[in-house]
Amino acid sequence: LKSLFIKHLESLRAALMKFRVEGVSGLDDAMDAIIGSIHRNSGPINAESASGKVIIQKFFDVLGKVNDMISGYQTAAQIAAPAVTALLLPLLN
Repeated sequence: LKSLFIKHLESLRAALMKFRVEGVSGLDDAMDAIIGSIHRNSGPINAESASGKVIIQKFFDVLGKVNDMISGYQTAAQIAAPAVTALLLPLLN
């Protein structure tokens, strides 16, 4: 179980490192893969001991923060798009 979470932390770290190139889609893909794997492995995760549950809780805290970051980025992009378009269109004409 520990190797499962290490693998997912590594994929999340890689997606964060590629964020400038891939943008939010890379993080979104990593989150989807992680959530799917956690759902698929829910039996062993739920059977984990109390000390293991602390690690699992910390992992979900990290996932929550990354999800908040993705949501904030998407919201900022939606809000900024009209302003950027309005500022750039006169320059292109």
